[in-house]
This record gives sequence, C-alpha cells and structure tokens, in this order.
Amino acid sequence: MCLRELAQLKHLGMKYFKSFEYWIEMLLLLLSLPYLCLLPTEILDQATAKQLGSCIIFIAWIDLTFLIGRLPSIGIYIHMFFEVVRNLAVFFLAYSPVLIAFSLAFYVLLPSSKPFQYPHTSIFKVLT
Repeated sequence: MCLRELAQLKHLGMKYFKSFEYWIEMLLLLLSLPYLCLLPTEILDQATAKQLGSCIIFIAWIDLTFLIGRLPSIGIYIHMFFEVVRNLAVFFLAYSPVLIAFSLAFYVLLPSSKPFQYPHTSIFKVLT
C-alpha cells in the first residue's frame, strides 16, 4: 500500500494531497496501525477496541468504494452516490439551525414526553 501511495505521489505531485481519497487512506492508516499494535497488548479496553475497529472497517469500505469507482462501468454510479451524499450534507448544513430550533422548542414545550426529555434525544426525534 505504501508503494502504491508513493507511486501516486510521484505521478500526481502536489495534487495528490488535495485528493479526498488521499485523506481517507491516511486516516485509515493512522487509525489501523496503532489499533493493530495496541490490540494484542490489551491496552485498549474491549468497548474502545470495538468502536475503533468499527470505524476502521467503515473507512476501509469507503476506500474500497473509491477503488471500485475507478472501474469505467461502475464509476458513474459511485460518482452519483457521492454527489447525492454531498447534496444531503449541504441540505443538513443549511437547515440545521431550523432543525435545532424545532428540537429545542419541543424540549422546552414537552418536557414530560419521553423523546423530548433531553436536548440530544429531542434533536434525534426531530431528525427522524
């Protein structure tokens, strides 16, 4: 993997560091190497190891999606998927003040209702 990354760096130059795929791969390496080194030593407790392992698996599948996206027959669908995700992120960023306002209003108005007893649960309820 390191040889592949060095070859990409040589080929792309400074554009390599601007790539979102690069940052995903570096995050994957920065999380998985300490995880693999610390797991046998039992420094990580079981709950932390599970959470970190699940994050590493998720990031690895995103990286695999990028690799599959390089195939000509499938690449257009991967590109469409990431465009939809980008549009959803912009949507939630734009409407997050309104969603938070509704959830806090319900938190204040309906404190006896179970979903609105706490601010974070009211945010999740409004989002659903």
